Amino acid sequence: MLTAADLAALPTVVEYAETGIERAAVCDACAEWIAPFLRIGNDATDYDTSAEPLCHHTAADPAMVPYVYEPGTGTSDPLALARRRCGQGLVAVTNAASSGSRPAPPAAP
Repeated sequence: MLTAADLAALPTVVEYAETGIERAAVCDACAEWIAPFLRIGNDATDYDTSAEPLCHHTAADPAMVPYVYEPGTGTSDPLALARRRCGQGLVAVTNAASSGSRPAPPAAP
């Protein structure tokens, strides 16, 4: 079973990444694990109850979920907030890739 200590330890792994690419990859993996547990707010008494995370809705007992709290300053996007918690700062989330503006892949050598 995943514990609050497990979730709290995830962001510390980011500091061991040696390159920017490694750091981004580790941070993204951290955020993917944190987001389903993330409540937008400060703590168990001060969070957005209208935006419960995925694990709240799928748990047999939501009171036993090891929630993570992150203030919604600047955004209410759980994945962006999880990235901030994992050390990537606030990342702008756009739908640019879905609008057909994705750059062409590099030519084969």
